[in-house]
Amino acid sequence: MKKILAISCRELYSLFVSPIASVVCASFLFIYGYFFFSSTLGDNSTDTSTVMGNMTIAVFTLIPLISMKLISEEKKNKTLELLLTSPLSTFNIVFGKFLAAVVLFFLMLLFTLTGPIYLDLVAEVYWQVILVQYLGLFLMGSTVLGIGLVYSALTENQVISGILSVVTTLGLFLLSWVADATSGITRKVIEETTILSHYSSFNQGIIDLKDIVYYCLLIVLTLLLAQKFVEDSRWNK
Repeated sequence: MKKILAISCRELYSLFVSPIASVVCASFLFIYGYFFFSSTLGDNSTDTSTVMGNMTIAVFTLIPLISMKLISEEKKNKTLELLLTSPLSTFNIVFGKFLAAVVLFFLMLLFTLTGPIYLDLVAEVYWQVILVQYLGLFLMGSTVLGIGLVYSALTENQVISGILSVVTTLGLFLLSWVADATSGITRKVIEETTILSHYSSFNQGIIDLKDIVYYCLLIVLTLLLAQKFVEDSRWNK
């Protein structure tokens, strides 16, 4: 665990000083502010479901950019070789870097809590619903970070990694629209396999175990894939 935390702290510092991460964080908060003022304050409502539903777009388009450099930058700078020859397992490396990205995303979500806190000062809000919405968005964002990590482990080019990550997550986002245009078992299958569909229950303030299991399984799968690609890098030296 100490090795994982060491990797995570090192990577978290790297993210904080990265201009890309700063732009992503600023853009994420700006988008949240826009949706919050237009959908909540603009309508004199304490219902945050519209805001959180719209924020899924920011998660799919911006959050992959956080994880695009996690491993690809190490490859480009030839520092991955040093990590692979150190007393660190590939699991330590992959999970440590993933944890750093997740912590950064968590902090971004934490800053957006100023919106519900403000609403709570002027009106009554249902914190149980809001916290469930945040839990769903956190799980979704963590899944997207895992997808970005896989592409980061595949290439040493950050830009290519970022583009592939965004294209993949946007494809999964658009797939949910395909479900709306279908019916019967086809719609059911698509809904059960798309990332966005599993957020709908969370956005209504409902915790469904199958949705949590879905996100957790995807996160584990992406981490295993990223670990395999990093392991391949070890043996291809």
